[in-house]
Amino acid sequence: MREVYRLQKNELLYDEVMKYDLNLDLAIQYVGKEELNFELLFTKMNKTLKQLAHAISS
Repeated sequence: MREVYRLQKNELLYDEVMKYDLNLDLAIQYVGKEELNFELLFTKMNKTLKQLAHAISS
């Protein structure tokens, strides 16, 4: 989970946070019994970070 976030945070989220001079504390937690594969986690994190960036800019 950390790696999926680390690979995408600069591209999708940090620009919006910096544009509005915000401080952001973020915790993302997966609660489930099965381990998800990297591609699925990457896709879901991408969607989540885009939604968060859109909410910041709105």
